[in-house]
Amino acid sequence: MPRRWIVLAVLFAARAATGFQFQSVGSTTNVLMHDLALSYVQLGMLLGAYLLPGIVVAFPAGLIGQRVRETTLGLGGLALMVVSGVALSYCDSFAAALVARVIGGVGATIVILVATKMTTDWFAGREIVLAMSLLQMSWPFGAMVALPAQTYLAQSLGWPAVMASSAMLALIVLGAFALLPRSPVQAETAAAARTGLPVKILVP
Repeated sequence: MPRRWIVLAVLFAARAATGFQFQSVGSTTNVLMHDLALSYVQLGMLLGAYLLPGIVVAFPAGLIGQRVRETTLGLGGLALMVVSGVALSYCDSFAAALVARVIGGVGATIVILVATKMTTDWFAGREIVLAMSLLQMSWPFGAMVALPAQTYLAQSLGWPAVMASSAMLALIVLGAFALLPRSPVQAETAAAARTGLPVKILVP
C-alpha cells in the first residue's frame, strides 16, 4: 500500500478521535449532571467549550504551523487531548470540567488543522478529492462510534471511564502519529534548504 494512504488512515483516526472526545459529554449527560450537580446551562457550556477554541486558536495555530513541522504540531494537539480526557475523568466540579474541555478543544482544533494540511501535502490531482472526502467523514464517524460505545461504558464503569477512553484513544493515535514519515512538501523544503536548488515533489 502506498505510504500516502497509510498516512491518511492515521489522519482519519486522529480526526475521528476529536469527534469521539467531543461526544463524551453528550453520551454521559444524565450521570454527569447528577454527579457534578450541573444545570442544563452548565451542560451546554461544557458541550460548547470544546468547539469554542476553534474561533480563537485556529489562526494562531496556523501561524505556528508555518514555523513548526506539522507532525510536531499534531503531536502537541493530541497530547492536549490526552490531558483533557485524563483531567475530565478526575473532575468533581463544573469549573474543573470546563477547563478540561477547553484544553481538549484547543488540542482538537490543532489536530483538525494539521490533518487537513497534511492531506493536501500528501495527495494531488484527482486523488485529493477522494482523500479530503474520507477525511471529512472522520469526525462524524468518531462521534457515531462514541454514542453506543460511551453509553455502554458509562452504564458499566461510570462516566469517568468514558472520559478516560477518549484520552486512551488520543494516546493510541499519538503513538501512530509519531511514526508518520515526512511529507513530500517537507522533504522538498528541507532539501532546498540544504542545496539551495529547487527539488521536484514526488508523491509516493
